[in-house]
Amino acid sequence: MMSMEANSFQNNRCYVVEGHRLGDMVRHERQFTAVVDGLNVAHISQTRANPNLLLAVLRQLSRQCPKVLVIARRHLAEMDRGKLEQNQRLLRSSNIHCFFTENRVADDCYFLYSSFLSGPNTWFVSNDALRDHLATLPPHLQAIFRKWKRSRQVGVTVNPITFQYPNGYDEVVQWTQSNWHLPLESGDWLCGSQRQS
Repeated sequence: MMSMEANSFQNNRCYVVEGHRLGDMVRHERQFTAVVDGLNVAHISQTRANPNLLLAVLRQLSRQCPKVLVIARRHLAEMDRGKLEQNQRLLRSSNIHCFFTENRVADDCYFLYSSFLSGPNTWFVSNDALRDHLATLPPHLQAIFRKWKRSRQVGVTVNPITFQYPNGYDEVVQWTQSNWHLPLESGDWLCGSQRQS
C-alpha cells in the first residue's frame, strides 16, 4: 500500500514538472500549427510502435503545417537505437519540435494540453477517439469537447500517408430561421423547411 501511494505521488509530481516544462516550451515557441500524438501515430496499423513511420508522417505533415509539436513517451525516442533522438536536429530544421514524457505517464493529457495552449487554430493529429477523456468530463463540457474534436482533429492513414482534415463546418443537424439541415454520410446535406399553410 505504501509503495502504491509513493508511486502515485511520483506520477502526480511527474505530471506537474513535465506539465510546467511543456507549458514553458509552448509559450516560448508561440503557437504550433499542429500537435501530434506521437505514440498513436507510431502505432497506426501496427502492434509495435514504429519510429520510422512516425518520422515519415512528420516529414509529410511539415509540408502542410509550418510549426509542428510531437508529444511522445521517452521509450519511443529510444527505440531502434534512438532513431527519433538522432533525427531531432533534422526535425528541428523542418520546424518540428519534440517533447518526450516519462514512460509511466499518460501522454494524451500532454498533447491535449499543448493543443489547447497553442490556440484555437491548432490541429491535433491522432486517430485516438479520446473516449476515456470524454467520459471523465461533466455533461456540459462533453458537448464542447466533442465539437472541438470534430473541428480540430486530423486523422492519418498510411500507404500512402494521407491526412483527413475535418470539414470547415460542423457535421451535426442544424437549424436556421425556417430550415433544417441534416448531414448525410455522403458529405451532402438534406435541407428541408416546414410548409407555410
